[in-house]
Amino acid sequence: DDEYESLRRARLAEMKQRAERQREWSLNGHGKVTTIAEREFFDVVKRSDRVCAVFYRTGASRYTDDVIAHLSRVAEAHMEAKFVLLDAEKCPFLVDRLKIQ
Repeated sequence: DDEYESLRRARLAEMKQRAERQREWSLNGHGKVTTIAEREFFDVVKRSDRVCAVFYRTGASRYTDDVIAHLSRVAEAHMEAKFVLLDAEKCPFLVDRLKIQ
């Protein structure tokens, strides 16, 4: 009976920790795709352990809107990562530094 109670307490602590992480991620804007400017990039990357940054060009492809829609669904399913969009034409420093073509 003691063993069962210790397992229960450990599981409860684990669930509380997970709920706290979920709340923290939600406060940091995880779970959705956010468009950010170049100057915000480093602040966003510092605040989150996992970041998916997508660079796009307006009008470069007819599939851009479709990709963003799919990313929104992926972002909802993966709260542990923050998904951000950056307009490559407005981010010359990052595009050059990260060698994005």
